[in-house]
Amino acid sequence: MKQKSFKISIAHPCTQSWDEMEQKENGRYCSHCTKVVIDFTGMSDSQIAAELYKQKKLNGGPVCGRVDRTKLNSTVYYSANKPFQFNYSLLRYSLAGLLTFSAVKSFGQTTTTKKENIVLDNSGLKKGTPAITQNTKTTKGKTVFTIKVKDEESGKNIKSFVEISGAGITYQSKGSIHQISVPDSLMGQTIIINADSKKHYSESKEVILTPAMNKTIFIKLDKRTKRRNHGAVMGMMG
Repeated sequence: MKQKSFKISIAHPCTQSWDEMEQKENGRYCSHCTKVVIDFTGMSDSQIAAELYKQKKLNGGPVCGRVDRTKLNSTVYYSANKPFQFNYSLLRYSLAGLLTFSAVKSFGQTTTTKKENIVLDNSGLKKGTPAITQNTKTTKGKTVFTIKVKDEESGKNIKSFVEISGAGITYQSKGSIHQISVPDSLMGQTIIINADSKKHYSESKEVILTPAMNKTIFIKLDKRTKRRNHGAVMGMMG
């Protein structure tokens, strides 16, 4: 997994009128600089990062954009997954092994084995097994982290979409409480947690995984109705 980070900053805000620009698919066309100004307002951190990655890959230079003032001087993260490549050699060896196993089994004594019905939750852990309980924080070779997304003002849990990237982890979950099981071999590495909610501003949090850290990670989101230096600014995003 290839992770990119983008620092949202506009050193010299543009003074052109946004309302007078011609509307385009992903922004508006500025006749002064003959460029399309990308409209990042209303986007989550992960959506901004994905669009910046796309634009810089296409154009190779700075991106002219319009962004909420609340996003200035923040860092957003994008993880680009490598395209899946089918391994035909592995398929051939797997089929050969399966046929060999079937041939050997036909000459052996038939045995009946009780199958275990395994159900996985969004943390990747088995449901209904005594090894994992609500209060269990560690499993053999793994550490379970709980992520709680709360309203900044009320402190109550809120339903949200959580996306985790970094350290080879790809994780997505919906709800107010999220759990992820992390191999102990990843301790010391950094992950990026992005939380997004329809009625709240999205937030990104950088976390260094350590065995001694609190196993419950809290992320607080501000309501979109709360005006904190509200408004948008345009310019070359560096």
